[in-house]
Amino acid sequence: MKKFLRTSIFVSAVCFACTLSCRKSAEIIEVEKEITDSITPSIPNTGQMPDPAFLKRYIDVGFIDGEVSKAPMESPLLPWLKKELRPFNNGNLNLTGTNTPLLAFGDGMSSGWTDGGLYRAGQQTAFPNLVARQMALKDFKSPLFDLEHGNGTGYLVVNKTSSQPSWSEVSNNLAIISRSHVPELVPYLGGDVENMSEPKVDHAGISGTLSPKENGWIYGNDGRGWTEDMIFFWRMQPNADKYRDSYWDLLNKSLNSKKPAIVLSSFGFDLWTELNLKNKAEGMDWQNASSETSALAINVAELAQRSGAQGIVYTLPAFKHLAYYDWQK
Repeated sequence: MKKFLRTSIFVSAVCFACTLSCRKSAEIIEVEKEITDSITPSIPNTGQMPDPAFLKRYIDVGFIDGEVSKAPMESPLLPWLKKELRPFNNGNLNLTGTNTPLLAFGDGMSSGWTDGGLYRAGQQTAFPNLVARQMALKDFKSPLFDLEHGNGTGYLVVNKTSSQPSWSEVSNNLAIISRSHVPELVPYLGGDVENMSEPKVDHAGISGTLSPKENGWIYGNDGRGWTEDMIFFWRMQPNADKYRDSYWDLLNKSLNSKKPAIVLSSFGFDLWTELNLKNKAEGMDWQNASSETSALAINVAELAQRSGAQGIVYTLPAFKHLAYYDWQK
């Protein structure tokens, strides 16, 4: 059995991302000053239905005190991400030939879910993109929202003038076409991507499909015929047959056709986050807070191995040690 490699590029990229979130260099500050809004904010739709399940913010609604309009923007780090890099020292990795150097599969953390939502600027700095940059990969693509719909699902911004912790919800220039029945997002039409992560991945739905209208099945306790992650899968794969094609099918097909050298597998973070905020994760320790232990991660690793991958990176940080995880208790 081929021994999978663990590479330090993942650790360095995640650590670098954490450093950036705590301290901005003068160079980045200058970049922020240069970026101007290129899209005029649309008017929020105040008549919208309440958020469906796929938009759960993982925060008590009592902390959200209103809506706000913000022009969609590129990430302030985008110029840095586009800079030329020194050649990557790939050691024993073979990144030549027909192999795709890197593919990423996972849930919210690896898709770029940020500030309670999925939006363009957050997608651009998802950690697989940082790993790809460290590997000097120029063609690593994510299914970004276009700039007109760059606020994606909407997200939260902190109210800096409030005496108590509170946030406002960005509600303009969204990519939400429909919120009722089977929700729908503006489809991604940019072709194949290397970061195939999608928020809200549910183990019950990863190989599931939309329930038929008659004699169908339900997911969860609210009678839905779909799981939250399917909404993002259908956006990423607009030509998929909702009643036949699943995320698991995409994963299999991508591994077999692209034959990546390295696979990033990052599942479970959304579930652990929700459990922690509901105080149902008190017994979690490092072993239980690592995607290595999930059956899904093991299956992905076996598929990657059979496709010829030279390594798989599937270790997540000990999520309960991240900032703010004890704040809401």
